Order: sequence, then C-alpha cells, then structure tokens
Amino acid sequence: MVVKKMSNRIELNDKVLIWAIKNSKIDKVTLIKKFNSIDKWIKNDPSPTYNQVVELSNFLNVPFGYLLLDEPPNDEFEMLDFRTIGTKEINKPSRNLIDTVSDMKRRQEWMKNFLIQEGYEKNHLYNVLDNNDDIKKSVELVRRIINLENLWFLDIKNDYFKFIKELLSKNGILIMQNGIVRNNTYRKLDVDEFRGFCLTDMYAPLIFINNNDSNNGKLFTLFHELIHVCLGEDTLYIDGLELNNKSEIFCNKIASELLIPTDYFLEMWNKNKSKIIIDKINELSYEFPVSNIAIARKSLDLKLINQDIYIEVEKKTNDVIKARKGSGGNFYNNNISRIDKNFILALSNKISNGESSFSDIYKLTGLKRNSFENIVKILEDVK
Repeated sequence: MVVKKMSNRIELNDKVLIWAIKNSKIDKVTLIKKFNSIDKWIKNDPSPTYNQVVELSNFLNVPFGYLLLDEPPNDEFEMLDFRTIGTKEINKPSRNLIDTVSDMKRRQEWMKNFLIQEGYEKNHLYNVLDNNDDIKKSVELVRRIINLENLWFLDIKNDYFKFIKELLSKNGILIMQNGIVRNNTYRKLDVDEFRGFCLTDMYAPLIFINNNDSNNGKLFTLFHELIHVCLGEDTLYIDGLELNNKSEIFCNKIASELLIPTDYFLEMWNKNKSKIIIDKINELSYEFPVSNIAIARKSLDLKLINQDIYIEVEKKTNDVIKARKGSGGNFYNNNISRIDKNFILALSNKISNGESSFSDIYKLTGLKRNSFENIVKILEDVK
C-alpha cells in the first residue's frame, strides 16, 4: 500500500477509486451532488483530503483501507456455495448484495443461538425433500407441512404475499425483505442482480426477498425459496434466464403448482369462453395470484399454447417492475415488513432478560433503541 501525501491530501489510485464508485451502485448524479470534486480526485488534480476520503468511504460504504490500496481488492463473495442459474454467474457481486447477505447471516446466527438456548427443536421443513422426488407428492407434502389449502388464494382478497409470508413465519422460517441495504436509501438492491436468496439452517432457515420486485414476483420467489429450505440448499435466485439446474427446475415446478394448481387451472381454462387465446390468458391471471406471463408459462407447459403465443404474451405484457416513488410509507410499518416478527420479539425478550445489550439492536436491525421499542409495542398490541 502506498499513500502519497500532498500537504494534508491523500493521492488515491484511480483504478481503486473507480472500482469503489462502480461497486457502490450509486448513480453519478447523486455522487457528484455529494462530492462535486470526484472527477478531480480520480485524476488526483487535486487529491482529496484525509477527511474527504473518510467521508467518501462512508458514503460508498467501502472500508477506508480499501481506498488506500494500489489495486482494486479481490472482494470474494461470502456465499460461494450459492447456486447460479443458466449461464449467469455471480463472479462480481455488488457491495449491496454482499452486505445484505452478511446482515442476514448475523440475524440468522443470532436467532439460531436463541432457539437452541430456549430448547426449540429443529425446524420441521429443513431438508424434507430431494430434487429426485415426485413433483405431485412433493407438492402435497409441502402443503400438509405448512398447512396450506389447495385453493388457498380463493379466500384471500388482495395481499397474497403477506398471507404466505406470515404463514411461513409461523412455520419457523425467518422472512426478511428490503429494497435497500438496511435503511440507506442510496443503496438500492438491484432486481436484475437477485430477486431473493435463501440461507438454510436446521434451526433458523432464512428467506430474503428483494422488495423492489413486483408483488407477483415476490410471491413466486417466496415459494421458490421455501422449496430450497425443504431441500436444505442455500440459493441466490435470479429470474429471466434459461434454467439448466436440476434443483432450480424442481423448485420452480413446485412453486408454480402451489400458485397455479393444475386441476383447477384446467377447469378454469375450459370454462373460459374467450376465442382469443391471449385474452383468455389475461382473464385467467385474475383467477390466480400470478401475472399473465405465469399463466402463459403454465399453458405452455401443459401444451395448451405454443411457444409463439407465449413470446407474444411476454412482449405485450406490462408487468414491468418500476422503482417505487412517493413518500416511501410509514417508517414503522416499513421496518415491521422488513424484519421477521419472531426475530424482533425474540431480540426484545433477550434484552428484557438482560441477556442481550441495547447495542445489539442496531447491530442486528439497523434501528435505534427508541424506534425498536416502538416497533415491539406495535407488534405486541396486535397479538
């Protein structure tokens, strides 16, 4: 490491600085607004001061020491066992993804220790399936274990995702979701990089959902990752690519069947009198908790339509994920939705008993003490 000082300035390697900026996923307009001399710092004309480098490292969420290196670091991904889909590999995961996985690992480890100390048994969903199992029997097993009716969605008026999320949480799976890294609005999670991931464990399996996905997309990811819990596999879920992985195909088939039961689907297909197939597909999407693309996929798998019609539906659909705008909702509701309820109450229990410190609140949730206590009160009031 070579640090060249020019009075109170630090000369940074341009490759390292460019790497740090690119890895942060912060757009250039936002970066320049915060540091209007960033282009000059890259050229070391002039170099930034020590305090400016400290501020920049905090803003980019890159360790200070990294910015002083002579070459960009080989920042290996913590979850090398994550499966990849199709031809896409996670060779260079973003800092946002790495930090999110790290946060979730800390929460999972804490919850695992809590459950063991409290005498809980191993989770009943962990490793109950094998990807060589029969699909129909696997679907029936999963439904029975989590207590999910075949046509569960007929009794749900709107928020299918919330219903399944709460159901899986009752079954001991930690369900976490967020669209940013902790509470940093500058660090948005990229749906094109990942839609969710699963950290399996015998006591505290955890599913993380990228909140920037569509409601239909989040629901499918939730079911998809549930099956990975049942397989005992850690996974990173990326959509939109050809699948050539046996476990991914297995998980997708079961997730699809849980969302679109074949028998009921065929019944609705035959009842629908639309002469134009695409109209029929669009109308059936209102009968199930899925998009018209998912209906088209099911129809294609059942050989009710050909590939050309499926492609046409893809082209015409308006199921495009857009960045959410507006006020961003209520602070407390946002955090209640992001962090698993059982995790929050378990942490509150340990703090009340003097077995955890208040510093654990911020380390594990990113929340200040008062905010955490208010969230606990809200959750206890709605019990």
